[in-house]
Amino acid sequence: MVYQQKPWLKFYDPRITEHVSIEHNSLYNFLEDAVNRYNTKPAFTFFGREITYNDTLAITNQLASALHKSGFIKGDRLAIMLPNSPHYIFSLFAIFRLGGIAVQVNPMYVEREIEHVLNDSGAEYMIVLDALYSKVKKIQTNTSLKKIIVVSFGGERVSLPEGDVYFDQFLDQQIQIPHIDIDRDEDVAILQYTGGTTGLSKGVMLTHSNLLSNFNMVCDFAYKACDNKPEDFKMITVLPMFHVYGLSSVALCGIREGANQIVLPRFDPKEVMEIVKTEKPFQMSGVPTM
Repeated sequence: MVYQQKPWLKFYDPRITEHVSIEHNSLYNFLEDAVNRYNTKPAFTFFGREITYNDTLAITNQLASALHKSGFIKGDRLAIMLPNSPHYIFSLFAIFRLGGIAVQVNPMYVEREIEHVLNDSGAEYMIVLDALYSKVKKIQTNTSLKKIIVVSFGGERVSLPEGDVYFDQFLDQQIQIPHIDIDRDEDVAILQYTGGTTGLSKGVMLTHSNLLSNFNMVCDFAYKACDNKPEDFKMITVLPMFHVYGLSSVALCGIREGANQIVLPRFDPKEVMEIVKTEKPFQMSGVPTM
């Protein structure tokens, strides 16, 4: 009877079940579990530097503590305007730890689009790449933005005006984070903005359950029926995390599976092929044009 109603189920691999079981009560709880399982394994490789699962949780908590001390509370919005980097993951999970809402901002946005997303979301905090900082400063007075945290991948740093701070200088070494109750089915984790092809871009409200369900489904299909997945595997994470495909189906899946994600800020065919030759990654997600 079930197969008559859902004929596609007969094509499922026997190792894949019809329903997904969600074990975690929040996205931060999911990260904690992954860290407990993989601890000293590398979670990310970024410009040659390896960052372990333990490191990921430690930096996430340092950021969450600093945000808490700066007045960030449950329900507050923090906008992230970064290309792919481990900082993206630290920022997301620090927000989730505090019950806040991450606002996805495309790094290619012009000032008008940045202003719209900030005002539409009500974001008062923002984490932005240093190369994009000037765009945000130009429109800050037209928004509710009160705290800007700047990420630098290296090179010369410009001095920041009072109130703004570099990411590594903002991190809190004395961790103080209150317990925050999360309702995974009701609490919004991310405002994912649409492409705005039929008008202004709209913020889609994604709860903790939305994301937990999505990446667990993808992982089950991609890996449960995979016979040749090595225990310590590398994957190329180049699809942008500011899109839900790159975030949920790639980066979060990589964390669940204990992968070492080789994180690339942009797609360059020559660079990717060099990484394929030297690092021998097990998996990479892409789009047809790539």
